[in-house]
Amino acid sequence: MVEFLMGRGANALAVLLSCIVLLIAAFLGWIGYRDAALGAYVGAGILVVLALLIPRSLRVANQWERAIVLRLGKLQAIRGPGLFFIVPFIDTIAVFIDQRIQTTQFNAERTLTRDTVPVNVDAIIFWQVHDTERAALEIADYRQAIGQVAQTSLREMIGATELSGLLSERKKADKLLGEVIGTKTAEWGVAVISVEIRDVAIPPGLQDAMSRKAQAEREREARIILGSSEQQVAQTFVDAARIYASTPGAMQLRAMNLVYEATKERGMTIVVPSAMADSMNAGGLAGLLNAAGKVAAILLVLGGFALAPIAAWAQAGPVFSDTGPNADAYGAAEDYPIPPKGKPATAVTKIGWNSHYDQLTPVRRVAKSETPSPLKRAAEEIQPSYPYGGRVNTIADYLDHNPVMGLLIARDDTILFEHYQYARTDKDRFLSYSMVKTITGLLVGIAVSEGAIRSIDDTAATYVPELAGTEYGATPIRALLHMSSGVRFRETYQPGDDIFKLQGALLWPGAVGAIPALKQFNTRDAAPGTRFSYASAETEVLGLVVSHAVHMTLADYLSARIWQKLGAESDAAWAFDPTGQEVAYCCFVAVLRDWARLGLMLAHDGVWNGQQIVPRQWLHDATTIAPTDDYLRLKTAGYGYQIWLLPGQRRMFALAGAYGQAVLVDPDAKLVMVQTAVRPKPIDPGSNEGLALWYALVAQYGGP
Repeated sequence: MVEFLMGRGANALAVLLSCIVLLIAAFLGWIGYRDAALGAYVGAGILVVLALLIPRSLRVANQWERAIVLRLGKLQAIRGPGLFFIVPFIDTIAVFIDQRIQTTQFNAERTLTRDTVPVNVDAIIFWQVHDTERAALEIADYRQAIGQVAQTSLREMIGATELSGLLSERKKADKLLGEVIGTKTAEWGVAVISVEIRDVAIPPGLQDAMSRKAQAEREREARIILGSSEQQVAQTFVDAARIYASTPGAMQLRAMNLVYEATKERGMTIVVPSAMADSMNAGGLAGLLNAAGKVAAILLVLGGFALAPIAAWAQAGPVFSDTGPNADAYGAAEDYPIPPKGKPATAVTKIGWNSHYDQLTPVRRVAKSETPSPLKRAAEEIQPSYPYGGRVNTIADYLDHNPVMGLLIARDDTILFEHYQYARTDKDRFLSYSMVKTITGLLVGIAVSEGAIRSIDDTAATYVPELAGTEYGATPIRALLHMSSGVRFRETYQPGDDIFKLQGALLWPGAVGAIPALKQFNTRDAAPGTRFSYASAETEVLGLVVSHAVHMTLADYLSARIWQKLGAESDAAWAFDPTGQEVAYCCFVAVLRDWARLGLMLAHDGVWNGQQIVPRQWLHDATTIAPTDDYLRLKTAGYGYQIWLLPGQRRMFALAGAYGQAVLVDPDAKLVMVQTAVRPKPIDPGSNEGLALWYALVAQYGGP
């Protein structure tokens, strides 16, 4: 009787009302007894029945609960939170569903990994009921089922994973396990928030063996690094000897440096007549200094060395300038400030924005190589000239005319020219803007070569199920690579453009992430693969395809597959949206020489540092236009797989970004020009002067 009256969802208000009705019934009963009134007895009886039914009819669900109400066995409604009413005897509450985030612990004991190692794995799953109707009606006990499916999925995952992967890539395993369990539980109205593997226990004997193996591996790597260092030192000495032999001024400069280093903490002034200095080699001067004594000294070389060779040698390295064209407007007086976080760049803060973007937004590290690949330097800078504006200009004129932060020209493995302006240096990491689109395209090619992406004729939704039912999801990857999805997207950098809607949804305050950002654009104007229309959203879709296909972040995949193999000298970084997805169409930062290494790798058909980094055939397909794709031949250029194709008889191409960012590549000559700039407009006519310089470089230094 108590269960009938109270049950789950009972509440103090219902009990209070029931008591009041019972008091009224008692009063009516007393009146009936006193006056022998049959009507009073009947009224009292009715009120007693009503008092008994009130607690059963008036129910309460807590804020986090929903009540599944059945009427004669069929679903009537989902009630709650708060006070609600049901009809006694006709309606029943089948179950109260708790919608808070809940946890379930599960484990797999002595389960064999792919390489037949028995492991004990403990894990925990965080889950939440998001569809109370399905959770109540589709499965008898969703709590028990979650534990069972989690344990089964864990065993399957362990059986498909080698021990090394289970130990070193636990976050990847967590993500994969969460996706597998979430796919199964979604049918029950249960969403998986996350899965965390808490512990992986392996047999003690195997632990000892792994420890010994790791120690042996570290010793082997140390010997390899030592040998590689010796090789690099030897090569450096060979290069230095070649320069000294061909440039007497360089030898004299080295001798002068030896004298200075040996005397800067000693106390004697040494006067060396120029004739004597000319007759001495570096070793002779060093011997003289050993005999000089330990007194602080200043070296005076009378007569002097030949100034022209010394000046030429001094200019061969990076050249830095504190100024540049229109420097005052760019904030020179304020030391080129960085804008406050969350504020857009202005003219005064644009240089700080472009060279310190990684301090203004969350970024994910792209790890450098432990052994950077060496880049040689020409003994003297090149001095190209080019026609533009009705006159013949020098490269110095180009830097005087254009707001260039960094300009680097390299051929094969040798830097021919490297200049920085506006107080920028070779340590600054410059913002890519759309140059990173080409990097995203390269990652697609690598994922295809590894089998993670089966075919570029697959649709995006094949790998990103969250895009199923959208126009972008129904677009083949090939069309996305060619910027020819046919989905309406306006990118002219005018007010109201779609590019600003996309950027705001990914990076600005209130950003929502890639999937909802892309779902804004869902109108198809043309069939895929029939019309070129530049759209950053298409690169964003490709970024999702790659990260979903390889089960890695774009930054980690880029680091492992390209950046470290390039022998990058500095860490790069890639901005990501609120969901942790890298912004694939922009927002990558790297130093100038690493941009050059990337361009030189492309110039060598994907080979660099002794490795085939990007498949040769993919690069060829990416930088040529098939006869069936004439729509990609534009008026002044062409377009490949997320890369611009330059006009002319030679196969040349470019990574290009807004405001003057570019990496131009000539594979025939193995020639590369890298530029980072702060042009006033996203699409600026001033870029034509950069192309004029490039074509002059190809003509003068590119061979036949």
